[in-house]
Amino acid sequence: MKRHARIMLGAILLVAAAGAAQAQTIYPVNRAEILSGSKFDLKVEFPGAPPASAISVTINGADAATVIGKSATVIEREDGGTYSAF
Repeated sequence: MKRHARIMLGAILLVAAAGAAQAQTIYPVNRAEILSGSKFDLKVEFPGAPPASAISVTINGADAATVIGKSATVIEREDGGTYSAF
């Protein structure tokens, strides 16, 4: 599972960096160890607090919400900061 999680998170990083808004931070970090079958939260932060319409996160080329099976929430200026969170 470690390899699978690293591939998935690496794919997110590559695609997010190529989009309109460039990711600043992706959680869990690429050195995280996740047990096979475990659930975990995915969070992508974007500097400059871009609006939700400028944010697109994909996993291996597919929309993240479709892959995960749950719609995502985008919080603009999370905690009053200068970043938006997916």
